[in-house]
Amino acid sequence: MWKPNKNVADPPSVQEELAQEVLKIYLLQKDGSVTDAGIVIEGITVLNKLDDLGRACCCLVVMTCALDLRYPKNVKYTLEVFQKLFLELHPLKLSTKVQRLKNYLTA
Repeated sequence: MWKPNKNVADPPSVQEELAQEVLKIYLLQKDGSVTDAGIVIEGITVLNKLDDLGRACCCLVVMTCALDLRYPKNVKYTLEVFQKLFLELHPLKLSTKVQRLKNYLTA
């Protein structure tokens, strides 16, 4: 059974800010370097200590696919392109906008 990881290491102000989010990648930085990267789903930190943004993006796409989550409207097409074109997960089921982009890129 999947259980979210409640991260107690985050500062309280960060936890309060992330509690309002439905789906978000966060980066904590100190002196210009990333100290923590993680994923928040419905206000709960489900993954943390992911080292960098690239790893967090990959984990987010895999989790949304594995858990059959819907993408938030404001990043729906971005994550669909990442998942279906770049990672080639379900590449035959493309939305119209993503299919147009694929045709443009391969022309």
